[in-house]
Amino acid sequence: MGAGISVDPYVIHSNCSIESIRATIGGGCVSQVSPGSSPTVRVDVYKMDSSSRTLIATYRIPFLAGTLGGSTTPTISFQTGSLSGLSNALTAGDIIGCEFVPESSDNNKMNGIIAAALIIQTTE
Repeated sequence: MGAGISVDPYVIHSNCSIESIRATIGGGCVSQVSPGSSPTVRVDVYKMDSSSRTLIATYRIPFLAGTLGGSTTPTISFQTGSLSGLSNALTAGDIIGCEFVPESSDNNKMNGIIAAALIIQTTE
């Protein structure tokens, strides 16, 4: 992932709350020799304007350990991870952006992903 993978910004059309977030990856890895039992990928969500961004939330989305690589070598294996029951409020007109952020502090934090897609579900 390097310095992180950014997702195109999105304009919020009406007042709502983030209800769930899902990420699909084409593969991933941790920085240690082998993945831990519950590896996660970090996704930061930002409110953006023309000159800056403000962090709204940091999510760690869980994935299956047996399908990930170790030692910073991604294993190709498509899978989806998700979090639900979230409640971060958004206001009509907000522009939000997301970033996949590499982490390497332990074998449960992913530092590399391939072909990432992100879905944020909101409720009014």
